[in-house]
Parts: sequence; C-alpha cells; structure tokens
Amino acid sequence: AVDFVDGESYGFEALVHVPNQAPTGSSQAFFVELGYDAAGLADRPMAGTAALPVTQSLSDCSVEVLSRVIDYRQNRLRLGFRIATHIPSGGGVVIATNSTTGLEFELLSSLSSGDNPLPDGANSFVDNSLSRIIIEAGADGI
Repeated sequence: AVDFVDGESYGFEALVHVPNQAPTGSSQAFFVELGYDAAGLADRPMAGTAALPVTQSLSDCSVEVLSRVIDYRQNRLRLGFRIATHIPSGGGVVIATNSTTGLEFELLSSLSSGDNPLPDGANSFVDNSLSRIIIEAGADGI
C-alpha cells in the first residue's frame, strides 16, 4: 500500500511502445486507475484517461497494375493511401523501390486530377536515379 498526501502532486514516467498503426480494438488513450486490482468499486477510488495523438501512419493502401508481365514497357502502376496525420509544408511522402533492374517512373497528369487528386498545393516528381516518387507538401501541408 502507498500513502498519498492530500494536495500533493504525483507523477510517473514509463517507456512506451508506439505501434505501427492506430489501435482498432480500443480507444487511442492511456488509462490510469488507482486500485485497479480491487474487487469492488468502493476500493477503486479514481480513474482517468489521457487521449493520445493519432499514430503517424498510412492506411487504406492499395496498389493496382495494368499488367504483371515482365518487361511490359507500357505498364501503369496506381498507388493509393490515406495519411493519418498532418504533414507540414516542406515535408512529404517518398515512395521508393528496392529495384535494381532499371525501373523507371513517369508521372501522368492524372495524378493531380480525377477521383483521387493530390492535395492542393502538393507537388510530385520522380527521381529515377533512386527509383522513387516524391510527393512534397505545399504551403498548407498535406
């Protein structure tokens, strides 16, 4: 048992594992309860929660290709995803491959229009020397 003094502030520090994705089976919060192992509510005097910020992650990711045939030069790749948190101006998303086979990208105009356009002010460009596509946040971020 621990004796607490009325009017005194207490705190604690602990290591926390940040998951790769937001929880889907519970609230995104810390739960603190004093007397958590007591059998009755009368012996469990205090509880509280502290909301957590959204876990930085991508969700609803999808990859669509026109063809899976090797060396098909007119192939099209469509990537889709949602970003869970705000990316500030100057930040962005890098989509990279580990391909060593000379994979080259060409951005099509449909990336900035249509059903799923880039956010307003965002720019996209290709760095074929490293086989990657870069989406850069505009002044308002993404």
